[in-house]
Amino acid sequence: MIIARPWQIRLIKSLRGNQTKYGCVLISVLGKAASHAPRYVSNAIIDADGNVVAAFQGRDMLGAEFVVIDKIDDFIANWRRIADVEKLSDDERIDLFRELRLWINEDARQDPTPLD
Repeated sequence: MIIARPWQIRLIKSLRGNQTKYGCVLISVLGKAASHAPRYVSNAIIDADGNVVAAFQGRDMLGAEFVVIDKIDDFIANWRRIADVEKLSDDERIDLFRELRLWINEDARQDPTPLD
């Protein structure tokens, strides 16, 4: 059994679990399975246009479809803002961004920007 670290629990509560876009992302990033939709059901990729894309299952969907979560620059900025609001320590931020990097399987851009 994997025990969640305190920052993970804090962020899941703050982001209202799977009731927000970034809450759904966090649950997927942490490898937790939301028992019901909405939820991301795949790891993400960054497409050639710089969009972070993942398979998403909405409340009224039987299957899943690939959707754009955000542009990568916005994705990084939003996670930095979330970390600021929740007052994550430096070590917690490192953990968060390590988990985010692991969740993104592929970067198809010509000139990839590091996710940190």
